[in-house]
Amino acid sequence: MSRVSIIDKKEKFVYVSILYPATQGTVNTAQKYIRYANINANRLKKSKAIGIYAHVNKTMTKSGGQGYVEIWDYNKNSLYVIKQINNNKIKGMAACAKKAIEEYIRRQMAKGKVYYFEDLEKAFNSRFTIISNNIGKSRYRNTGLQLPRRNGQPETVFTYTQWRSTDITWEYFTDLCKEYNINIERVWERV
Repeated sequence: MSRVSIIDKKEKFVYVSILYPATQGTVNTAQKYIRYANINANRLKKSKAIGIYAHVNKTMTKSGGQGYVEIWDYNKNSLYVIKQINNNKIKGMAACAKKAIEEYIRRQMAKGKVYYFEDLEKAFNSRFTIISNNIGKSRYRNTGLQLPRRNGQPETVFTYTQWRSTDITWEYFTDLCKEYNINIERVWERV
C-alpha cells in the first residue's frame, strides 16, 4: 500500500494482497490490515483493496485437515452470523443489527421483569444513536418490535441502517454487542 502514493490519482486500481497464517498475530490482524487498506483505496477514484487469505498449516497432511481460501472484499454485501443464536447466515449489517437487538431484548425479557424502551436506548445509544423511535430520513428501520415506555405508552423500536464496514459505528456496535455476550462474526466467501 505504500506504493499507492506514486499512482496517478485519476487511475483506478485494485490492490490484491495474498495473506496466510502468521507465526505471530491473528487472522483478525490480517483482516484489519485489508480493511484499512480498502479504506485508503476507496479514497481514490473507484479503487479498492481485496485480501485473499489462504489458510494452510503444517499439520494438515498428517491430520487430514482441509485448507481453505477466503476472499476478503469489504466492498461486497456481507454475511454475518451471531454465534449465540445459531449459525444461520444473515445478509447485511442492518438485518444483523436487528437480530442482535432482538436477541438482547429477548434476554432482558427472559429475566422476568418489564424491559422498557428507555432501557434499550440507554444500553445502545451511549455514543451513537443506534436505537430510535421513528424512521428518520432513511436512517432507521422498523424492527417490528414494541417495548413499553415508563409512562406505559408502547413504542416501536427502530434501528440504525446506514452501517459501513469501513465506518467506526459498525465496529462500535459489534464491540458493544460483545460486551452483552452477543458475538457477531462476518462470514467470508470461501473457495
